Amino acid sequence: MSIAETIDGAGVAQLAALIRRGELGAVELAERRLADIERRAARTNAFVTVDREGALAQAREADLALARCLPLGPLHGVPIAVKDNVLTAGLGSSAASAVLADGPLQGEAPLVARLRRAGAIVVAKTNMHEWAYGATNKGSHHGATRNPWDPRAITGGSSGGSAACVADGLLPLAIGTDTGG
Repeated sequence: MSIAETIDGAGVAQLAALIRRGELGAVELAERRLADIERRAARTNAFVTVDREGALAQAREADLALARCLPLGPLHGVPIAVKDNVLTAGLGSSAASAVLADGPLQGEAPLVARLRRAGAIVVAKTNMHEWAYGATNKGSHHGATRNPWDPRAITGGSSGGSAACVADGLLPLAIGTDTGG
């Protein structure tokens, strides 16, 4: 099996292990995931922001840390996405609302800070139902998110962008939230 085939079918733990063993570079993985996002993301509308330059900078730092034998977290070099209602430094958060479109909220949620400390690379912010309050993921200022397996079906819940990006194999992990319980 080629490394490309391994990357495409790998989960979070497998990707982290490949990077840790030096069989896969964080930059190589980030570039592959970003290329897939660029090619395929429009069909699902899963993302509101993709931070190509930031992701590649984080990946270069991850590879450098490995080369310097620095302590590595359990998610070292693994690319992830974060739902647009979770504050993410440098990317802003609009909660998929027109109200915040011109002035997204800034800051970093403790969840994202912990993921970064664990070594995760934040690649993108995912689309969602506006204010995380809806079951279809059709009510977004950025347009509806489409199910990658069947565009006639919904992605479900307000975290549909996160669900779509993982289901489509664009990223191995994406953060979602639960508003209604």
